[in-house]
Amino acid sequence: MPSQPHQSTAYVPLSAADQAFAQLVAHVEEHDAVMERTGAQGVRILVGDNSIEVGGDGSGISLKVSAVSRSILYFLKEAAVRHLADLDASAAEKLRWDDDAVLTLNDGVPANFQELTLAGKSEPLPGLIRLRLDAKGDMGALTGPGIHVKLLLPLNPDRAPVWPKVAANGTTSWPSGEDALHVRYYTIRSTDADKGQLDIDIVRHEGGVIAEWAEIAKEGDRIGLLGPSGRERPQSGDHVIFAGDQTALPALARMIEDLPEGVSGHLVGEAETPEDLQRYLPITSLVVHAIPPARFQSEVLDACRTLSAAEKQQFAWFAGEYKNAQAMRKFFKSELGLGKGSQFSITYWRKGASLKAD
Repeated sequence: MPSQPHQSTAYVPLSAADQAFAQLVAHVEEHDAVMERTGAQGVRILVGDNSIEVGGDGSGISLKVSAVSRSILYFLKEAAVRHLADLDASAAEKLRWDDDAVLTLNDGVPANFQELTLAGKSEPLPGLIRLRLDAKGDMGALTGPGIHVKLLLPLNPDRAPVWPKVAANGTTSWPSGEDALHVRYYTIRSTDADKGQLDIDIVRHEGGVIAEWAEIAKEGDRIGLLGPSGRERPQSGDHVIFAGDQTALPALARMIEDLPEGVSGHLVGEAETPEDLQRYLPITSLVVHAIPPARFQSEVLDACRTLSAAEKQQFAWFAGEYKNAQAMRKFFKSELGLGKGSQFSITYWRKGASLKAD
């Protein structure tokens, strides 16, 4: 595992600490996390190249978060507090980290927050709109190991944005009421550190706050960003299968840009032809397959099943619609026999759900 230069610790006194520790471990296991025992009252939760260590001493619970970037550290600290809050809201509220000041800017917003301005738009692929955004803050944070970010816009477009703050326990305190924000995950497609810019590709569709903003936004319009965090990656020499609908194409592009040496396998994407996909994606050693949009949701599972039959897979990844993600997760686990950390099936959207909801 790479070095983890960013760390934070906390300790929470609890009257029933042993029981709380057991409940916390069971809670994490329910979320299908990669976890290893470090002792009778200790576990380490692995999140890619990052970790959350949980320990119990009979009087309380200790937490130690280690991450490869400051932004990922912030998200993992927040995740640790929220898991604790599911068991003991009062204890989570009282929790304090040893490095709170490091992760908070002077005005109280998270240190991994940036307000971006629109610099231009283009269409890298039919159905996608590319936002070129000017970053005012540290581009180094945006070019690090994380690739996924949260984009933030006011739900009420007539109001000036009120950005989130950091609560005392390290979680994000979101504005509410008239100042409520719409928040969605997206993938940074590329960055240009010299120009201080990044590109994010959005799927064109009706009913999405950010998608509709992308259509009408003008140069200089503002949007908020939290991150980046997250990156799923196979090991050197793995045989893999990657798949995703149009919402997943930016993530697929970033993943194949960063493939370790010797990785082989297949990529299945939503596009009219493989040539369309190849124009969008970086050059790759993976064999690229396209399923047209009208058939993608109904055919992607069988396509992946057929492609994976000839050779054993060591890694599998899918992102897209909720029901597809559920079916692919079952396929990865039950048919391919892949365990935690070797398979990911992620819901990016849900058919029929309101895209305007937080």
